[in-house]
Amino acid sequence: MTYLEFLAQIADAPALYIGLLILFLAAYLCILRKHLLSIFDPLLLAGLFSAFGTTDVAFMWSRDLIDTTYVIQFAATEGAFLAGLLLVTPAKWEKVYEKGVSRSNTRFLSSLYIVSSITFIVFQLATYAIHGIPIFYASRLDYYSSGGGLGALDRVLDITWYLTCYLLLYRYAYRIKIEGWPGLFDTLIACSLACSSILSGSKSTYILALFAIFYFRLFHKRELEALGIDGRFAKLQKLLIATSVAAAALVIAITISSGGMFAFAYQMYMRLVSSGDAFFMAYPSHVIDSIPDKQAFYALFGGILVMFRLVPVTSLPENLGFQLYRGVYGFDASVGPNPRHNIFGYVYFGFAGAIIYSLVLGIVISIIRNRLATRIRAGGVIEPIFVFLAISSVSMITDFAIFMKDVGSVILVVPVLYAIAAIMAYVTARREVSTQVADTDYLVNGEQ
Repeated sequence: MTYLEFLAQIADAPALYIGLLILFLAAYLCILRKHLLSIFDPLLLAGLFSAFGTTDVAFMWSRDLIDTTYVIQFAATEGAFLAGLLLVTPAKWEKVYEKGVSRSNTRFLSSLYIVSSITFIVFQLATYAIHGIPIFYASRLDYYSSGGGLGALDRVLDITWYLTCYLLLYRYAYRIKIEGWPGLFDTLIACSLACSSILSGSKSTYILALFAIFYFRLFHKRELEALGIDGRFAKLQKLLIATSVAAAALVIAITISSGGMFAFAYQMYMRLVSSGDAFFMAYPSHVIDSIPDKQAFYALFGGILVMFRLVPVTSLPENLGFQLYRGVYGFDASVGPNPRHNIFGYVYFGFAGAIIYSLVLGIVISIIRNRLATRIRAGGVIEPIFVFLAISSVSMITDFAIFMKDVGSVILVVPVLYAIAAIMAYVTARREVSTQVADTDYLVNGEQ
């Protein structure tokens, strides 16, 4: 079923769709309420999109558009995922606050901020020079998969953009409070992050910044409250919500070459109602059963194996979203829906295996959010990377490959950035010691 065909079905029975949507939104919020830490929690957004997807499946079944077998498969995998998510009890953040904020890594984090921000700007400009502005491409995947080492650049940019953003929060919280308004360097960095987000064509980058602030406030809650600036971060989050909506609308408006308001409204619909596009492409007409089954191991971990040249790229199965799109539209377009865990598990593990896969996925996400989080100390060198992976882990619900790509980026890029930052911090410390010794000698000699 195409996007337009599904839209026509909704237009034919809008009351049914809206009623189901309200029902499932309330159900997901009720189920996840004990695990949601804030309205800015990444799990909340994932839950809302899951509610849309569940609504799509229930709507199609109620209108006799899909077989009951698929509904049972979806309900079993979704229930297993939620059970796995709830199996681990919510994190006790009081344990994190009892540790306090580490002050021993200030010099290193400052060095990492400089290294990450400069690397980001240099690599971003290099990318534009090599291949133009990505917002004018049909898809981000097309842009970075066209050769010339741009895939590696994409990994560097993802990590450095995030690290620069997160460490800028440190700068704002612990330095600007003392020094006053942001300096020229910090202002330029903030503007660079904002501009690159729009030019990248990604409609979710501002959401990543929103989640970064959420976790920063979570880890540094007591300290921010003591400094009297937690309210500023709260206002910044609200501003980012409006900014992300405006940025998404701007990106859609720029990428639409013709069609006027109808094309704009259609694209907005695709971003909201079509959260379950994998379902209305896969289930009707049995498209999901026409996809050839390949090795699940490569589907899960092939991206990292290819990154380290352990296996050839030809050994990987074709992107599942691309296959669904081709099965519906009959041609390749290098676009497609995110293969949510329900669809991914069914294709690669079968009916029963998909249930186990979804259960394990829910447990893993919950362990990261609720167990590993309490092992991290605020102000530690691991905090920024943990937050990045904690945010990314929620993407396993929609596309496991996205999380594995982020894990690969951390493995490939972070050690280099951390090594350079450590050297810079060491050199800075030695210079400070040398300066203090020289000043002491001068005072002693002066007294003599």
